[in-house]
Amino acid sequence: MPRPFSAFMYDKGDGVPEDDVQTYKWWNLAAAQGNEFSKYYKAIVEKTMTREQIAEAQRLSTEWKPVGEGIRAGFWARFVRAIDGLKELIKKYKGILSATDAAAPDPNDFWVDGPPNG
Repeated sequence: MPRPFSAFMYDKGDGVPEDDVQTYKWWNLAAAQGNEFSKYYKAIVEKTMTREQIAEAQRLSTEWKPVGEGIRAGFWARFVRAIDGLKELIKKYKGILSATDAAAPDPNDFWVDGPPNG
């Protein structure tokens, strides 16, 4: 299942190159699973992208297939660093959404399957 922290990694360049297309793809995949947190940040990053970038990210989202649960554990270590980057992400995009756009999500909506070990 897609995880929102993959989007954080691409947004911040944490262990991967910074990439708005990949950031959008991961937000989009998690949002498709009903994650309100991801829907909110997908809308923010979308405002910084060209139509071509959005189309590419949507194509990549459609083509994405899970590779298995074996790599899941390795992501948790990066997740801890990525969640620390949330404050920087908020600073980066502060002011992009207007008051008429989506309201800020409940932080508890971040977890798709519940928190680790929870």
